[in-house]
Amino acid sequence: MCNITIISSFHKNYGKCNPNELLKIIESFKPEVIFEELDKKTFREIYVNANTPVSNEAIAISYYLKKHPIEHIPVDTYQFDFSKLFSGAEQISLINQEYSNLWKQHASFIKKFGYEYLNSDDCFKIVQRIKTLEQNALVGINDKKLSNSYETELLINEKRELEMLKNIYDHCMKSPISKGIFICGVDHIHGFKGKLTDFKLSENINIEWNFFIAN
Repeated sequence: MCNITIISSFHKNYGKCNPNELLKIIESFKPEVIFEELDKKTFREIYVNANTPVSNEAIAISYYLKKHPIEHIPVDTYQFDFSKLFSGAEQISLINQEYSNLWKQHASFIKKFGYEYLNSDDCFKIVQRIKTLEQNALVGINDKKLSNSYETELLINEKRELEMLKNIYDHCMKSPISKGIFICGVDHIHGFKGKLTDFKLSENINIEWNFFIAN
């Protein structure tokens, strides 16, 4: 049985959400393989060409690999244009106080509680509420260009999440493992939770998925 634990992360060093805290979590698992939400180009720049890593994940993983030379796989290989991603959060904040307050609360909890918060039901609920408020606000704003960019981002992330899961399943089919971790951004947790059931039914390998919960 292959066991993979999904660890929700935040890419920027922010208070208690930092590479040292993430490294402690990785060390506690002692994984055989680490799957990372990273494209192949950036993966090569950091881990092959030795460019200075910036994200919490890349810094923590780099530290871990120096002591434990395990398999490490980039799985976010779907090609997309970053300029097409949604950029209207600030505009929504100006017209929706709850939305603005939730973002501030989200940021405050990340800074204060770090990975304990990022891997909690409270975080999951706040992120979902933010997404609901975004969708409702866009209906009221009635800006076609803004709505299209939001829908485009949803579609991009849908395809990215499907590809990341497919890449993990493909790797486990070729190289069976007993324990791995998958580190990804907090915004993808809901998407993965919704897709795992279908993947379990459609793939030819049984993976036991778990979501990290801090003690």
